[in-house]
Amino acid sequence: MDITLKLIQREKKAKNTGLEVALINRTDESRGAQVGLFNVADESRGAQVGLFNGANESSYGAQVGLVNVADESSYGAQVGLVNVADESSYGAQVGLFNIANESSYGAQVGLFNVADESREAQVGLVNIANESRGAQVGLFNVADESRGAQVGLFNGANESRGAQVGLFNVANESRGAQVGLFNVAKTMRGLQGGLVNIVGNDALGVQVGVLNIRTGNPWYSYVIPGIAIRTKKK
Repeated sequence: MDITLKLIQREKKAKNTGLEVALINRTDESRGAQVGLFNVADESRGAQVGLFNGANESSYGAQVGLVNVADESSYGAQVGLVNVADESSYGAQVGLFNIANESSYGAQVGLFNVADESREAQVGLVNIANESRGAQVGLFNVADESRGAQVGLFNGANESRGAQVGLFNVANESRGAQVGLFNVAKTMRGLQGGLVNIVGNDALGVQVGVLNIRTGNPWYSYVIPGIAIRTKKK
C-alpha cells in the first residue's frame, strides 16, 4: 500500500493508489483515500475525507466533509453540510443542502434537497424537483411533475400523477389522490379527501369532505357537502 504523509502536497500526483494524508491533497486519479483539509482529484475512486472534497470529473466512492463537490456525477455517497453533483447522483446525498443538477438516482436526505429529476426519495425540510418519480417527504414538497408521492405540510405540483398527502395539497392537474385538510386542483381525475376540496370545471372523480367546491358548476351545485361525484363530462 502506498502511504503518503505530507503537510502540503505541493506537486499534483498522477495517481494515488493508497492513502494520502496532508492539509492539501491534489491527484489526477485517486484509487485510495485522501484525508486532509482540502482534497482534490480529477477522478476519485475511493474516499475523500476533509473540509472540502472535490472531484473535477466523477466521484466513485465516498466524499465526507463540510463541502463535497463532484463536477460530473457522484457514484456513491456524499455526506456533509453541502453536497453537490453537477450532473447526476447515483447513491446518497446526506447533509444540510443536497443538490443534483441533473438526476438523483438514490436518496437525498437533508434540510434542503434539490434535483432536476428525482427518481427515488427526497427527505427533508424542503424538497424541490422539476420531475419527481419517487417520494418527496418533508414540510414543503414542490415538483413541476410528480409521478409518485408527496407527503408533507404543503405539497405542490403542476402535474400530480400519484398521491399528495398533507395539510395543503395543490396541483394544476391531479390524476390520483389528494388527501389533506385543503385540496386544490384545476383539473382532477381521481380522488380528493379532506376538510375542503376545490376543483375547476374539468373534474372527474370523487370528492369527500365537509365542503366540496366545484367552480365550474352552476350556482346551485357550486358547493356540495359530504360526497360529490362526477363520472363524465357535461
